[in-house]
Amino acid sequence: MRKLFQTLSKGKCALFALAFVCVAPKVKAEESTMLLNYGHADLELKNDALFNEKEIVQGFSVTGTIKDTNGTPLAGASIIEKGTVNGTQADFDGNFAITLSSESAILVVSYLGYAGQEINVSGKTSIAVVLEESSSNLDEVVVIGYGSSKKSDLTGAVATIGAEKIQERISINPLDNLQGQVAGLDIYNSSGRPGGEMRVTIRGKGSLNATNEPLYVIDGIIGVDIALVNTNDIENITVLKDASATAIYGSRGANGVIIVTTKKGKSGRMTVDITSNLQVSRITNKPEVLNSTDYWKDLKVRLDEDQRALGAGDGSFVADYPGTYPRLFTDDGTRLGAPRYDTNWLDESTRTGFSKQYFANVRGGEKIITFPFRQVLRMMKVSC
Repeated sequence: MRKLFQTLSKGKCALFALAFVCVAPKVKAEESTMLLNYGHADLELKNDALFNEKEIVQGFSVTGTIKDTNGTPLAGASIIEKGTVNGTQADFDGNFAITLSSESAILVVSYLGYAGQEINVSGKTSIAVVLEESSSNLDEVVVIGYGSSKKSDLTGAVATIGAEKIQERISINPLDNLQGQVAGLDIYNSSGRPGGEMRVTIRGKGSLNATNEPLYVIDGIIGVDIALVNTNDIENITVLKDASATAIYGSRGANGVIIVTTKKGKSGRMTVDITSNLQVSRITNKPEVLNSTDYWKDLKVRLDEDQRALGAGDGSFVADYPGTYPRLFTDDGTRLGAPRYDTNWLDESTRTGFSKQYFANVRGGEKIITFPFRQVLRMMKVSC
C-alpha cells in the first residue's frame, strides 16, 4: 500500500506541473531550467521543450563615418537616436559606432558650424555622412586664437569686422580700412606723410618705454606684418581687446591681438574674384602761402633787425637791391625793388594723381588640396 501511495503522489505532482505550464500565457523564464520539488519527487522541465518563443533582439548595431564636403573627418560630431537619449560622438578620424533600439531608427547628426542631418537607418549597418557648412551657424562663431567660440559664450571684449566692411574703402594697407570700425582701436599715421607707417593702439597706451603695438596673427602665423596683406584677400579681422588675449598668447598679447583670416579655396568649387578701382588723389585744406613780394618785405624787415642786433648802422644796409642784385630784383623805383620770380613751390611740387588697381583672385581645390591664386596690377598717373 505504501509503494502504491508514493507512486500516485508522484503522478499527481507531474500532472499539476504540466497543467500549470499549459495555462500560463507566454511565460518568459530567465533561467534555462525550472526545477519543481515536491517531497522526494523531483521534476525538471526544460524551457526549450516547453516554450516555443522567438529570440529577443537586444539591439541593432550601426557604424559609420562623418566628414565634411572636403573629406575632412569631423571629430566630436554628435550622433543621437531620435526621440531618445541614446547617443555617441565621432572619434578623431570621424568614425562612430552606436547600438540602436530598432532597425528603423532615425539618427540625428550635428556639428558646430554645419547643417544637421536626420538619417533613416532602414536596416543599414554602415553609414557614411557628409555634412555641409551652414553660413547661418558660422556667423555665430568667432575666432579667438587657437580655437573658436560662440559670441554668446565669450567673456572677453572681442570685435569682428567682415570682408564687406573692410572692402568699403579703397586702400592698400588694411589698417586704413580699420579706422573708425572698432571701439577702442586707435589707428593714426605717425609721420603725417602719405603711405607712412601706421601706429595702432588698443584702449590707449600701456607703457611709456616699451612698444604699445598689438600682436598680429595672420592665418595662425604670429608676428606677420599686416601691411603685407592685400585688403581684397581678407575674409575677416578679429580684435581681442582685453586681458583674455594674454591668456592665449602670453605677454606678447598684452597690448591686444589682431587676428586676420584670409580667403581660402573650397573643395569642388572654383571661385574667381575680379576687382578694379580708380583713385583720385589731391591735397585737401591746401595752406595759403605768401607770394614773393610779400615774403621779401617780411624777410627784409627781419634782415635789418638781425643787422642792428649785430651792431651795424643804417648806413651799412644795401641801398639799392635792384642795382646790387639785378638777377633777383627788378627796378620798381624803390630801394627794395620787386622780386623777379614768383614761384609757388607747393603748386609746383604737387599734382592731382590718378591710380588704377586691378585685382584677380582665383580659389578652388579638391578633397586633398585647396589653393588660392592672386594677381595685383597697379597703374599710377600724375596729371600735369
